[in-house]
Amino acid sequence: MIEQVKSFLANLGFSCQEKELSLSEVQPLPKELYVRERIDMQWVENLKEYILEGALQPFIVCARVEGLQGMHLIDTHHTYFALKAAGKTNAKALVVQEKIPIEKIIIVQLRLNKSEQKPLTLKERKQAVLKHYINIKNKLGKDFYRRRGQIIQDIMQETGFSHTYIYKILEDTLQKEKEDLKQLVKELYSQGKSQHEIENILGIPQPTISRWLNENNLQEIIHFSTAVEHFSAGRIFT
Repeated sequence: MIEQVKSFLANLGFSCQEKELSLSEVQPLPKELYVRERIDMQWVENLKEYILEGALQPFIVCARVEGLQGMHLIDTHHTYFALKAAGKTNAKALVVQEKIPIEKIIIVQLRLNKSEQKPLTLKERKQAVLKHYINIKNKLGKDFYRRRGQIIQDIMQETGFSHTYIYKILEDTLQKEKEDLKQLVKELYSQGKSQHEIENILGIPQPTISRWLNENNLQEIIHFSTAVEHFSAGRIFT
């Protein structure tokens, strides 16, 4: 199994090294970056019994993750807790040599998921994809929307999930983003940005921007307000 994990990591562009590590040197991933809803304590208990019986040669997989302090598990969380429950203080570890970008940590876990012989549930897999998407969004900030189409394509390629499946997972999020984008377009237009400038900033086609602005006759309202301001200014100077 350890060779299979090495192969998965190599396919993702990461090299790794086998070494003995103290369990105190390693910590689990924060909940927002972990692909499972929770640790299955019954599964931990099962693994502990296998370890104590000598029927399992356990190992953990860990790395340094961008934005986090110290060494973190990037898989094998159940094995880690089973080793501690069995009274072990050290473990055989597969340590990734490169620091893993935080926006890749979900993808790495999805690819390594089978190393504990405990597949993710359908719900966990969907939540993992959504977490990955949100992590990228948070990191890119304003640049996210301009690159969103390519980001979704990359997620499909990295996970191996189909176009239909990814869009089904992201359906509610994309709908909310559409409403957020409409509001952002209107705010930028109200600030004096032209439609072409907004297109460059957000990556939204100009015809779509025009349609959104016309939904509430926003262009007419802004033009009317501007005309009133000019008229008022003219009266003052007159």
